[in-house]
Amino acid sequence: MAEGRPAFVEAMTYRIGAHSTSDDDSKYRTQQSPEAGWTSERAYWEARSPIIRFGRYLQAKGWYSVRKEEELRKAARREAIDVLNTAERVGKPDFEELFTDVWDELPW
Repeated sequence: MAEGRPAFVEAMTYRIGAHSTSDDDSKYRTQQSPEAGWTSERAYWEARSPIIRFGRYLQAKGWYSVRKEEELRKAARREAIDVLNTAERVGKPDFEELFTDVWDELPW
């Protein structure tokens, strides 16, 4: 960090949520915590989240603030909505171009 260069962070994570809305994760998860003292499996793993822990570390170092994140999220949301609105005004391509970004040569 002292050199001001990018750094690579490797972190072991646990996917807390289901794969998708069609995934019933109750088939492979339990409600019980893997360790005593936690209300659920989710609470146990959220406490160990490297993303949350890293955020707390950055905040303690003064390199991150919740207020700044909220400002960035609001600005990113405004930008995304503006881009979406612009894209909606663009005409839809012809159906012949449906696979031009998928196939080099059409198989039919």
